[in-house]
Amino acid sequence: MKRSFKVATVFTGAAACAFGLTPTAVAAPVGTNIPDLAHNCTGVSPSAVHLYYPASHHHPTPACVLAPAGSVQSLNPPIRFQSYCGGAASGSFLINGSRWGHFTRGNKKHNLFNVVISEVFVSRISTAGAVNCPAT
Repeated sequence: MKRSFKVATVFTGAAACAFGLTPTAVAAPVGTNIPDLAHNCTGVSPSAVHLYYPASHHHPTPACVLAPAGSVQSLNPPIRFQSYCGGAASGSFLINGSRWGHFTRGNKKHNLFNVVISEVFVSRISTAGAVNCPAT
């Protein structure tokens, strides 16, 4: 119960306004599965959405989602992540297979509190200024 509460607090406030527009409400093309998502951040644009694994996974390279605006990328199988950095993108994550949580553009890591993410919806890509995520 405590963990669920912490995840909910990440997506409150101004970001809560975005919950009215979820990927199911948008006619967006669906992307393909990314079978090698765990290794995609090596050599990928630092402005891509970065998903960081928990330390217990012993995987220092984050997973990346580099998708066009209006697309959904499925993580097959769904993967547990500790934190994220939005890079140049804004959108939503499908968390624990049951609810959407908004994420915004930026170069800082934000804690996800070890949730399982199964889909990433990229609603917008901002090209105003460089936004680079940390490599680890």
